[in-house]
Amino acid sequence: MEIRKKIIFETIILSIILASLSFVIINNILIIQNNFSYLDNELIPSMTILKDIRLIASNILVSTLEFSIVEEETTPSDNDEASKSNQKLTDVITDIDLSKNQFDEMSSLYKKQAASINMLSIEKIEQRWQEFELLSDKFIEYKKRGISGNELIKIKDEFRDSKDSLFKEIDLAIIFNEEKIQEKRNAVEELVRNTTVLIFAILIICISTIVIIRYHILKSILIPILKLRKTVQEIAKGDFRARIDVSQNDEMGELLTDINQMAQDLESAQRELLKHEKISNIGMLAARMAHDILNPLSNIKIGAEYLRSRIKREEKEIKTLDIIDRAVDRISFQVQDVLNFVKTDSLEITKASLLELLKQVIRNQTIPETVNYTLPENDIKVFCDDKKIEVVFINLLRNSIDAINGRGTIKVRFIDLGDKVRIEFEDSGRGVSEEHKTRIFEPLFTTKQKGTGLGLTSVKTIIEQHDGSITFSNNPTVFSIILPKNQYEKQ
Repeated sequence: MEIRKKIIFETIILSIILASLSFVIINNILIIQNNFSYLDNELIPSMTILKDIRLIASNILVSTLEFSIVEEETTPSDNDEASKSNQKLTDVITDIDLSKNQFDEMSSLYKKQAASINMLSIEKIEQRWQEFELLSDKFIEYKKRGISGNELIKIKDEFRDSKDSLFKEIDLAIIFNEEKIQEKRNAVEELVRNTTVLIFAILIICISTIVIIRYHILKSILIPILKLRKTVQEIAKGDFRARIDVSQNDEMGELLTDINQMAQDLESAQRELLKHEKISNIGMLAARMAHDILNPLSNIKIGAEYLRSRIKREEKEIKTLDIIDRAVDRISFQVQDVLNFVKTDSLEITKASLLELLKQVIRNQTIPETVNYTLPENDIKVFCDDKKIEVVFINLLRNSIDAINGRGTIKVRFIDLGDKVRIEFEDSGRGVSEEHKTRIFEPLFTTKQKGTGLGLTSVKTIIEQHDGSITFSNNPTVFSIILPKNQYEKQ
């Protein structure tokens, strides 16, 4: 997996985890809010109302008992005391009525607040309250009427039992509400605890995910870097055969592949350099030998000309002299190939006519009568080294003649491209096979049994010296040269 994809994968995983964590936390917070809202809006107010109801019931109980005590302490002989007692009894009755009204209000309020909690409890409380209220009124009525004895004791006992039943129902409702409140508190505490644990768990998962993914990312970077460092050190020592084992398909894998390719290119370049050094050394030796060979060849050619002038035209020796001339020319041409390849002289720029240079080359070359050649109709003048361009024309002309085996057609064209000129040599030969196309400009490469394999190499070198280029194509066979026309005008 690519490093970029690993980072994206890490981001996606963390985003999913954080989104899930956020969703759970928000959901738990909403539940906690609902529980607190339930506590604030229903349970706690209901608990307060129940306590108020219990307090109201206690007030009625106390007031009823107080009425009984005050009524018993009242004596008819003392008018002032009787008046005070009556006033006190009236106040007690007023307090009882006020408590009854308060109970009705609290009961209605409880029904609204606790409708969803425990409706049955308020119904029982109301039922017990009605009994308690009735017995309180009855007990007070008995006291007012002066009823005593067993009937009063009986109603008093019933009043106490009713009070106990009422308080029991109220206490049960209070306990129920307390349990509900505790249940909600426990639920909130559980949610808070679970949320805290979840946050820590998610954080651990996030940290673990980051550590694992970053470990793999660093591993996919550091290990290749160590391999790269070792290989680069080997390459720096001159071991261009060193290679890195590439086992990953990411950016680092691509980098290691590029380093391997670079090492391979350096190895190839080193081989080429050694090859060129050998060729250069051979060339220097060949140049010295060429000079030593050209002198005897000149003497042989002069001797052949002398003999030709002394022998009659009819004699068979003339044919032998022709063979000697052709052999000397062939050897001289090959020696000249070597010299042209070895020479690295700087350019001597002059303004030259390409057509005149081509005609001069044709005049100085032996072209078989079976070769039909066509020269350009137009002439283009360029700034160039005319001697070296002559060498180019000679080699391309010789190459075309050899390609058609001395029988066929050769066409030369000059095409004006403005500030450049294209020179084309086309022949009717079979061309070059695909396996040899990339090597035709290599030194010493030739598909012919004769020749040095340096002609086209010299052509390419000379053209590149002129900041030009040469290309080759088949069907038909065409060598195409691009030369600047006026690049060296000021030189």
